Amino acid sequence: MNCGLDCLVILGRVPCIEVLHSCIKVLHSCIEVLHPCIEVLHSCIKVLHPCIKVLHPCIKVLHSCIEVLHSCIEVLHSCIEVLHPCIEVLHSCIEVLHPCIKVLQSCIEVLHPCIEVLHSCIKVLHPCIEVLHSSIKVLHPSIGNRHYYT
Repeated sequence: MNCGLDCLVILGRVPCIEVLHSCIKVLHSCIEVLHPCIEVLHSCIKVLHPCIKVLHPCIKVLHSCIEVLHSCIEVLHSCIEVLHPCIEVLHSCIEVLHPCIKVLQSCIEVLHPCIEVLHSCIKVLHPCIEVLHSSIKVLHPSIGNRHYYT
């Protein structure tokens, strides 16, 4: 509101002083309305200030945690780079061992009948050993009490 202009417009009807007085009343009303708002804002600032003080170190800690996590990720990446050739070597070893295992399996298949023949021979020899042992008992009674086989 421009009081000087109002004075010119309403000249003769309302004195300028009264218009100025009305302007001051409106301004005073605005101040009265704004005062509690300013008090609430001040209270909010009082409450927020300690929160900000607490939040600041938390942000610093969070930043440090992020740096540590980044370092851990770099270490993990290095480990993966080191392990990759090891896994390739292991894979090559498995490829080399696979035919060896097949050869070993073939050997076992060939040896199995040999072991069965050997077992049959032992079965045949066992009575022969018993006869021999009995013969030794008869020929040398003092030796006959000793066991030479199981």
